[in-house]
Amino acid sequence: MKYDDAALERALDSLPLEDTPADLHSRIIAAVAQRPEPAFRPWELWVVGIAFAVCTWLIVAIVGAPSDVLRVATQHVASAIVMMVTPPAVYWLALGVVAAFALPRLTSLPQLPLRRSVS
Repeated sequence: MKYDDAALERALDSLPLEDTPADLHSRIIAAVAQRPEPAFRPWELWVVGIAFAVCTWLIVAIVGAPSDVLRVATQHVASAIVMMVTPPAVYWLALGVVAAFALPRLTSLPQLPLRRSVS
């Protein structure tokens, strides 16, 4: 069935819709434009979480694991890290980090206003 614009408008107007609340616009603006600044940026939370995990692992590795199973697991993790940290792997990791930080900054350049021609 094909509708023209007038028939479509009549069909939409005949729908039984509820009225919007009177303060809907102000609530949307308050929730979006006036929301408080977050206490921490996401990358700061990642850095703190990674630092906490590394410190916990180092404390367990230095003080000594309470059980043989944890000690063996710590030794396996340490040997896996030593095997993965090769110069090519470090170079690729550095390239990935640089790309991850540089690309969003390059793509989020401010837009220049378009000049309209006077007719």
